[in-house]
Amino acid sequence: VPAPVPASVRRGIGHFVSSILTALGVMFGPGHTEVMMTPDGPRLIETHTRLGGDHIPELVRLTTGVDLHDLWARQVLGESVLPLVPELSADDAERFAAIRYAVPEVQGILTEVGSLDEARSGAGVSEVSMDISLGAELSGVRHSFTRVAHAIATGPTAEAAISAAETALKALKLHVVCGAA
Repeated sequence: VPAPVPASVRRGIGHFVSSILTALGVMFGPGHTEVMMTPDGPRLIETHTRLGGDHIPELVRLTTGVDLHDLWARQVLGESVLPLVPELSADDAERFAAIRYAVPEVQGILTEVGSLDEARSGAGVSEVSMDISLGAELSGVRHSFTRVAHAIATGPTAEAAISAAETALKALKLHVVCGAA
């Protein structure tokens, strides 16, 4: 966050998403829309009238200082939050955030996690968390619920944020018992 795309592409995506939300009658409130870029322009994957998952509000907070959960709660309570939303441009981004997930391609039982403090102490790392508990069965990549851990990091460029998150996950030592004991 923000997506590393040229300004012209970003504007095209903005117009596309705006037209979809207008057609659906979505005029205010939280939401997220996923698109895929094709040679013919953006194509809709999904849109929802709720905040995005996968820690997107946290990535936004880290890059912009805007707390989407706070704004949503204030709006639900009847407060006008638009004056609290700063004019932001992804073209002027000074800080980037990234999230990466650990999903080992192994089947077995997670018995121990080592080096969590080391993973959390890396430069730019804001969070490293386990997404499953000890004793959980690992089955490789199947869907988002098979993620073992995630790391969130920031940096002066998208590449630096991605690298910091990936480095944090590489520091983790996952002990898995495979097969029968």
